This record gives sequence, C-alpha cells and structure tokens, in this order.
Amino acid sequence: SAIPRSGSTLLASLLSQRPDTYVSPTSNLGEILGSVITSFYDNPATKASYSSEEELHRILKSIIVAKYSSRNEPIIIDKGRIWPDSENIETMKKVLGVSPKIIATVRPIAECIASFYLVDKKSTESEKLKMPDIKSWLKTSPLMTALIDGYNALKNGYSIYPEKFCLIEYNNLCDDPQKELDRISDFIGIEKIKYNPHINQINENDEPWGVKDLHKLGTSIKKTEPDAQE
Repeated sequence: SAIPRSGSTLLASLLSQRPDTYVSPTSNLGEILGSVITSFYDNPATKASYSSEEELHRILKSIIVAKYSSRNEPIIIDKGRIWPDSENIETMKKVLGVSPKIIATVRPIAECIASFYLVDKKSTESEKLKMPDIKSWLKTSPLMTALIDGYNALKNGYSIYPEKFCLIEYNNLCDDPQKELDRISDFIGIEKIKYNPHINQINENDEPWGVKDLHKLGTSIKKTEPDAQE
C-alpha cells in the first residue's frame, strides 16, 4: 500500500525481481471484497437464510484464492490503497486466519503533492489543455482527493496497528534500495536476495486514471525533481 507518489511503483518493480514473488499492479481486490461485504449485510436473504459471519469469511477467502489462482509464485503481494484501514485489517485477519502484513511506501506529503501536480500538469499540457494553478488544483483535483484519502487510511491503520506495517521511506528507497528490500524480507520472513539496479517496470495501465505516464519509471533509480519547495 502507499500514499500516492511515494515510490510504490518503484518498490513493486524491485520486489518483482524476486522469482518467488508476484506483485500486482494497482489491484481491485480490496474494493471487490468490500462490495461483497456490503451486499452480504444489505441483502435481506442473508438474515432469512441464517447466513453467518463465518460464511462471509469463507466467501471472501475463496475470492482471494481465485484472484491469484493463475499465479505459481509462493509469495503474492497485492497492491491496494485501502488495506491500511483498521477495519480492513481486522476483517482480513479473520478471513486469512493470520494477521496481514502491510508494506507501505511513505513520503513527506508536500513532496507527494508536488509530484502529483507536476505529472498531472505534464499530462494535461500534452493534450493541449490548460492546467489550473497549484492552489486551484489543490481544491478541485480528484487526484488530490485520492492522495488525502490514501494518507488518512494509512494514518488510521498505522496508529492502531503499527506492528503490522513495514514503512519504506521514499528517500531511503532511492538512497539504499538493498537495505530497504532486506528490511522487507525480514518483515515477511523470506530469504534476502540482491537486487538488480536496472529497472524493468511492473506493468500499470494509466489510461483509467486519466493521467499519462502516472506510473512511468526510468530504467535507473533516482529521485524526482524539482524539490517540493521549488
């Protein structure tokens, strides 16, 4: 999981170098499970048929298994922004039978905002459209809303269950990728492997988000420029 523009695509691409690991692009799994939960409790037939919470948890687990049934890797990392929410953590513990482990990239919020604005500006101007100034963008952009929603979910979950999170700071990931990948290996309980500094990017389709090159990476690791203050 991640605050948007905090390095999650870079981290996913690095973790995907492991032959024993599959990292999804931005996933719909959390939202699908949420829809099933809502439907389960809103449907009068649930009470009429005496359906139990244990039944719901079996249904949710079967969806998770089916989602990745085509993958052979023993380690699956699902990328989604809703996982840090404390209620989702509690539900997933019941569904999986073990506490979930959440890897979350983080970055100072001003840097995330600046990065989001600049990538949106570049995309908008490439379509020969006018981009609003930064103050107007902060108030009206759905991207800004998504960023704050992601921040609030992460803040909520981490404040209640800090032990379930491995926080990866953007600057640390750029400065010493091996150290951060080793921290993740220790957190999950898997063998450490040496990373390849040449980046083969995890595949993300940016078209649904309406922002060109939203997840585009270079072939080597470097911090985004200019800095947030600039």
